Amino acid sequence: MTKSLEIPDCYYPKESVLVCPKNTTPRHTLYLSNLDDQKFLRFTIKYLHLYKKSVCAEDLKDSLSKVLVEYYPLAGRLKPSEEHEEKFELDCNGEGVYFAEAHADLTVDEFLQASSKPNRSWRKLLFRLDSQTFLDVPPLVIQVTYLSCGGMILCTAINHCFCDGIGSSQFLHAWSQLTCKPNAELLVTPFHGRHLLRPRVPPQISFSHPEFHCHEPSFDLTQFILSQPVVPVSVTFTPSQILSLKKLCVPSLKCTSFEVLASHVWRSWVKALDLAPFLTVKLLFSINVRKKMRPKLPIGYYGNGFVLGCAETSVDRLVVPNLQYGVKLVQQAKDCVTNDYVRSMVDFLEERKVKPDLSSSLVISQWSKQGLEDLDFGEGRPLHMGPLASEIYCLFLPVVGDIHAFTVLMSVPQSLANKFQHFLENFDERKMKEDDGFIRHLLHSLSCSESAIPTVCQIHVAVTFIFCGQKQPISFVTEEVPIVTGKNLSSVWKSYLGCTPKMAGGWCFSRAEIEHNSPSRRDGIDLKKESELRQSYCSLIQDLGMRLGAPQLTIATAMVFCHRFYIYQSHAKNDWRTISTACLFHAAKVEDTPISVNKVVAAAYEMIYRKDPDAPQRIRQKDVFDKQKALVLIGERMLLSNIGFDFNIQHPYRPLVRALNKFGITEKDVRQVAWNYVNDWLKTTLCLQYKPHYIAAGSLFIAAKIHNVKLPSGKDYVWWNEFDVAPKQLNAVVQEMTELLGYKRKGMQTCTSEKPAEISSAKKKDDSSSPESCVLSRPVSLSRNSSNGSDGQLEMINQNHPSSCNPADEQACLAAEVKTEVQPRVPDGSESVADGEASGKGMNNANSEPDQVVNEPRNLDMDKILAMRKKRKTERENEKRALAMKGIDEDDWIEKELERGIVFSAQSVVKKQRLADAFVKAAVSQ
Repeated sequence: MTKSLEIPDCYYPKESVLVCPKNTTPRHTLYLSNLDDQKFLRFTIKYLHLYKKSVCAEDLKDSLSKVLVEYYPLAGRLKPSEEHEEKFELDCNGEGVYFAEAHADLTVDEFLQASSKPNRSWRKLLFRLDSQTFLDVPPLVIQVTYLSCGGMILCTAINHCFCDGIGSSQFLHAWSQLTCKPNAELLVTPFHGRHLLRPRVPPQISFSHPEFHCHEPSFDLTQFILSQPVVPVSVTFTPSQILSLKKLCVPSLKCTSFEVLASHVWRSWVKALDLAPFLTVKLLFSINVRKKMRPKLPIGYYGNGFVLGCAETSVDRLVVPNLQYGVKLVQQAKDCVTNDYVRSMVDFLEERKVKPDLSSSLVISQWSKQGLEDLDFGEGRPLHMGPLASEIYCLFLPVVGDIHAFTVLMSVPQSLANKFQHFLENFDERKMKEDDGFIRHLLHSLSCSESAIPTVCQIHVAVTFIFCGQKQPISFVTEEVPIVTGKNLSSVWKSYLGCTPKMAGGWCFSRAEIEHNSPSRRDGIDLKKESELRQSYCSLIQDLGMRLGAPQLTIATAMVFCHRFYIYQSHAKNDWRTISTACLFHAAKVEDTPISVNKVVAAAYEMIYRKDPDAPQRIRQKDVFDKQKALVLIGERMLLSNIGFDFNIQHPYRPLVRALNKFGITEKDVRQVAWNYVNDWLKTTLCLQYKPHYIAAGSLFIAAKIHNVKLPSGKDYVWWNEFDVAPKQLNAVVQEMTELLGYKRKGMQTCTSEKPAEISSAKKKDDSSSPESCVLSRPVSLSRNSSNGSDGQLEMINQNHPSSCNPADEQACLAAEVKTEVQPRVPDGSESVADGEASGKGMNNANSEPDQVVNEPRNLDMDKILAMRKKRKTERENEKRALAMKGIDEDDWIEKELERGIVFSAQSVVKKQRLADAFVKAAVSQ
């Protein structure tokens, strides 16, 4: 096992200080609920964040003093309750929190090389107070350690009696927000009261609460583990490995990633301990009850709002190859937690002597869904996030850069560490033994003949073993079987797919690769036809997903899968209807929103043949259904083979939402237009050309221009820095977006002085040989500007600023372009192909002339435009009220759309085009 990094001693140039709230705060005693004041929660949660660039300590202290005005209980102290000597309460006296500044001879790269496993030396990164009792420890202790390379490590220790993981994340995000924007209002207002979880009088205990009842095992596992030296074990599970774990549930079971991973870790832990088969073991895990209470706990409640779910069984029933039994136990434990169950537990905890049964239990705490990996104090998100120390309870940590992956971290006895890690990583030993002979034969054949073209099944098996969590291609070093090198594998891919996949370089392709070198082009399908097919399969995925109730995130993932598939495969040889159906079916599994294959097959068949009135009855025939189901499953296998089992798909939604919140943009029009643009780009090849945060930046830029919203800038900060995108890259992506929307920017001038350049309103004639159109009404290829002149060139950002042009001037250059003249284009009436045939009024035939571009601007009726905008505003207000009735906070509606998967109302193609024209014209007229 690899060794962890030993941290050198820290140097403290200053004494630690007490940071108090900046303004006067209320002085009173705050009641702690029974969920807050459990004895096993009397410890501190210690977070560690590593940043590439540092933030000034004075800025951190200043913003900390401001956020403590809102979170003033954290500046108080715990004290014994006057009513019950064993119970604690909070004295909100404004005494302050400890803040220490240190320096260490350490670099970011050195820490990252061995950051997966904490060790005891890491405790040097948190200031140690001389405290005699738990009550003497301040609720919040912070140390910022500046590294020799210019980076920093931020360590925070928060008393668990004050808040849980969600509450601590809420506070840390509020602190980071005020560090970036000192005068901004907090996105979430904290709710301090804990009286909502008071016990009933008299207590009403109506459940058994097995998490607190202790069996009498032959020995205490916790004592056994603590009696030995323990070492941390860290294993990262990729999305493909989690999917493989789900396939171990036989028969198939709808489950989340947490449920299957918790079951797998529990089983591996029990197998490593080698317990007697008849012993009873438990799995305890935290369950958020904020939305389970009736009424629900208020938004902003940052106290402990979780209870322990408990799954228990005997050892012999748990350690079986099939994971279904363990997953069902976890699901049943989650289903038991209702409002009545929580109320019963609060009453049960009124008896101060009760404590969780840890004698034969594994405790799991999930940190991966709290957003801790996104904590940004103004210099970018962290490169590493994790605990300061590893404990004997298990943590599910987020993986920076991959929202679908998990890192399992847990300390176990040193004598069992290798065994435990082996069971975690090799979870399907039976399958490995069964396939061992076949894999040896396959590797032997691949190494002997580079020209042989393997079958789909062979490619599927080879890719499974290579990409499912392995750091390098598997090779068997024996006398009979030669080693398979990367060259052999690359040649096999090339002979089978026609090109080598960009597994190392990501999924970003140039425009020329997409338009001129695609497999479809080699099979005689021109650019226009391929664009029509692309629109067709995206439309089918969107409609099918909405019919099946799939979240928008799942639909977006399916579209990206389909785009990636047709980068390596031709439309001439692979029916887009089958592949798009398979993509949606597989995306639902990847995004933890699985849909039954039977439902997918039936719904897809009815939609594809919707013009046939007999289709709903025909798909119910067994032979027809079995044939369609087999096609979808074969399509899924083809998809997996072509994408190389790469399920790490990130969308622009999260960067967009994060930026909107950070910039404080509350205009609903801007937020929804930017969101809708992100959805529209899914039907284009932008996801194959640019990174998700580039697309998010471009969408926000265009939405802000349409609504005349100024994006933030300062002396040393410009808004696009939030998206980690350079001006040149932003220029490129926005230019393509505006071309796809069907507009040409005219009269553009660059900013060469401190004042914004005046934008010329002179009109230039369009080149009719360069047709452009709206992305939703014409194929994407037709919206490209093919002329070589500069007439269609979009210079969004001056890339040759003089030496006197600072970031603020760059923002002025962008702001000056709001009034740039925009010429709308008339759509040609093309519609997507359905059922393999051209349909829809106005579809061009082979002999028709291309639509002519209208050069004259259309007369706009401003009264109609204002009426339209008023109507849309009314519709949005009605939608907001409807969401509020469902318990969705109006200030976080976009986040709820992303988290809950609520799909925006579908709009027609014509309506979207008219709205875009109206918004742009309204902006120009203003």
